[in-house]
Amino acid sequence: MRSVLIYFLSIVLKIIFKTYRVERFGLENHQRLMNNGKPFIYAFWHEHIISATSTHKPDNIWAMISSSDDGEIATRIVKHMGFNAVRGSSHRRGAAAAKDALRKLKEGKLLAIAIDGPKGPRRGPKAGVAQLAYLGKVAILPLKIIPLNFWQFNSWDKFKFPKPFSIIKIEYCEPIFVNKSEEMELLTKKLTETLNLDKLV
Repeated sequence: MRSVLIYFLSIVLKIIFKTYRVERFGLENHQRLMNNGKPFIYAFWHEHIISATSTHKPDNIWAMISSSDDGEIATRIVKHMGFNAVRGSSHRRGAAAAKDALRKLKEGKLLAIAIDGPKGPRRGPKAGVAQLAYLGKVAILPLKIIPLNFWQFNSWDKFKFPKPFSIIKIEYCEPIFVNKSEEMELLTKKLTETLNLDKLV
C-alpha cells in the first residue's frame, strides 16, 4: 500500500511541477561549470527542496538524502521522478554517505545538497558541503531560490511548497571553490551570506 501511495504521489507532483513557470538568472555561471565538463555541487536551503528538484532535469544529478524514515520516502519519490540518491546525513551514516558522495563526484556525477538539512538549524549550513568540495576538488554552485506563491509549512525549515502555476525564480550564483582546507569555514560563511540575500541580480 505504501508503495502505491508513493507512486501516485509522484504522479501528482509531476503534474504540479509542469505548471510552474521558471525565471533563471546567472545562467552564465551554470553554463561555465557545465562547459568545464567537471562535476560540481548544487547547494540550496532545505526549505526549497521542491523548487530545486522541480526546476532541474534529473540527468546525472544525485541528491543527498538522509537515512531517516522520511528520507526513505523522499528517496522513493525522487527515484520515481528520475533522480538518484546518496543516503546519509551529518546525524546518521555521515562518513559512509560522504564516501559515497565523493565516489559519485569522481565518476563525474553532479550532487544536489540541501545544506542545512536534514534537521537544521534553519539556514545553518553543515560543514560537509565545503569538505566534499575540497576533497572532491569541485565547485559549489549556490542556488538562490524564490518561489513567488507558495504554501509554507510550520516546520523547522519553514518548508515552502510552490502552489500550482507559481513563478519560481532561480539565481545561479558565482561558483565557490575550496582550494585549501583552511578556507572551509570562511567559504561556508560566504555561501550562507550568498543564499540569504533576498534580492536576485
